[in-house]
Parts: sequence; C-alpha cells; structure tokens
Amino acid sequence: MFLPAVVFPGLIFTICLLWPAIERRHTGDNELHNLLDRPRNRPKRTAAGVAMIALLFTLFCASSTDVMANFFHVSLNEVIWFFRVAVIVVPIVAALVAYQLCREMQGVHGIGKRKRAVVVRRSAEGEYTTVPTPPRPDDVGEELHPEPVPDRIDIKPLGNGGSLETETSPTGVRQVTR
Repeated sequence: MFLPAVVFPGLIFTICLLWPAIERRHTGDNELHNLLDRPRNRPKRTAAGVAMIALLFTLFCASSTDVMANFFHVSLNEVIWFFRVAVIVVPIVAALVAYQLCREMQGVHGIGKRKRAVVVRRSAEGEYTTVPTPPRPDDVGEELHPEPVPDRIDIKPLGNGGSLETETSPTGVRQVTR
C-alpha cells in the first residue's frame, strides 16, 4: 500500500509543483509572466498538461477494475491488462493529439474570434437570403498586447519624520515606514 498511496501521489504532485521550474530551465525563459498564454501558442505546455490530466483520469478509471469487470461481464484479468496498457498509451496519444491541434490552430487566421451572426430571411416568393448583422461591440476591438512589468517600483514614504508609527495617506491607505 505504500507505493500507490504515498509514493505515486507524492511523485505526481511533486512533478506538478516543479513543472514551472522544469519548463523554465528547459526553455531558458526566465521572464515574469503575469498574463496567461493561449494554449495554441504553447503547444508543448498544453500537450504536457493534457497528458497529465489523461494519466490521472486513466488511473482514476483503473481504480475500479473490479466494478468494471462485473458490470461489463468481462474477466478481471482482461480489465487489469487493458488498464496496464492504457495508463501508458492514453497519455501519449492525448498529448500527441493536443500538440497537433495546437499546431493546426496556430496556422489558422482569426481562430478563437467570435463569428458575426447571420440572419436568414425568406422572401414572399419563398427565396432564402442571408443578411449579416452589424458587428457587436466586442467584435471590433483588437486584442491587447501585454505591457512589460517594471523591474522596480519606488514608493515614497509619508513624511512622518522617520518614526515607526503608522500613518494614513490621503487615499486612506495605511502605510508603515521602515
């Protein structure tokens, strides 16, 4: 019980916690990232996340092999052998599919943007025509680019003579000089 109850969850959670440091060392990207990246812009990161979720889901399903064998009227050994193979194969296949989808999405212009609605009208003669609707307020805006975060922000202390007492700024924020 020690391996499946302590070692394996510890290994999985350690990998999840150390993943940003592992990726930072592998890619050499040491910048601060305060905005989220789109999954299609980081296909390797997306594939790794999908593989981890697929692994955990497959392990979750494999934890009920006896119930599945009884429900589907299949031998317990067949279900166990299926999951022995599936735990290895499913995350690899899921990662490859996610990677390919992200790569394909990178090549399509305008993907992820909302399409304009089209109204279908029928004339008195029975002819159908399509009329595009005017753009919505969200459709005309451009996607914002992230602004760089300053390296250092200098905050001027309040003029209370250097004492360690707290003082309230004009905005009502409590400040402590150090």
